[in-house]
Amino acid sequence: MAGRPFILVARSKEDAAADCAALASFGIEAVGVPVLCARQLADDSPLPPGCQAVLYTSRRAVRPHHASSGLPAFCVGPGSAAAAQQAGFRQTHAGNAGAEALAELVRARLAAQDGPLFWPHGEQTAFDITRPLAAAGFATQEAIIYRMQRAAKLPDQLDRLLQSGRPAALLVASAGQLGGFAELLKEAGLWHCAKGLVLLAGSQRIAAAVPSGWQDIRLADNKSHAGLLALARDWAERQDPAEPQD
Repeated sequence: MAGRPFILVARSKEDAAADCAALASFGIEAVGVPVLCARQLADDSPLPPGCQAVLYTSRRAVRPHHASSGLPAFCVGPGSAAAAQQAGFRQTHAGNAGAEALAELVRARLAAQDGPLFWPHGEQTAFDITRPLAAAGFATQEAIIYRMQRAAKLPDQLDRLLQSGRPAALLVASAGQLGGFAELLKEAGLWHCAKGLVLLAGSQRIAAAVPSGWQDIRLADNKSHAGLLALARDWAERQDPAEPQD
């Protein structure tokens, strides 16, 4: 393979654009591939009586009427924390290494006897945060308030890029994103191009959604999104061909 490396970012349109901009700031060519979009569902689930905190494992679940309760928000990362603050939450606590780390943060800051927790989330979740919390004695009420839907097709001209012979990688932050991209690739008759892609995933659990067919699989050192972007940056820098020396 020859030429400048590039990274496909298979996420929602907004998230892909943000990641592409972040990678571009390091001089890395990145192409957004919107594979999922959020469809909001009716949200009339009241907070449980005596609720002591709201948990957010995605910024898509943040709602202003949750903030009106005056409760603190425990967020999976800085993105969801920023969304919570924008929605009106005055007190936010942000993790930085995925939902498992968020559960640890909740256990460290809250006491189970002080009341139940409220967890609004999407129809599909990568990690069931209620399990580790239940093991620590916490009761958690859930509410499904949005659904991620797969895009109808891959972006135009992506086939030419995939078949260009340039070093290429695929960045995904969830199993749903990876599965959606693989399905779209197969439907477009381009699954053979997967063997030219290095999969950059945030965890083994994500990579396991489509564990074969790729040129290689690389996992982030930690489960934060910053760790995933650092993995992408490291891969791209290692692919850039060095100038020949006379």
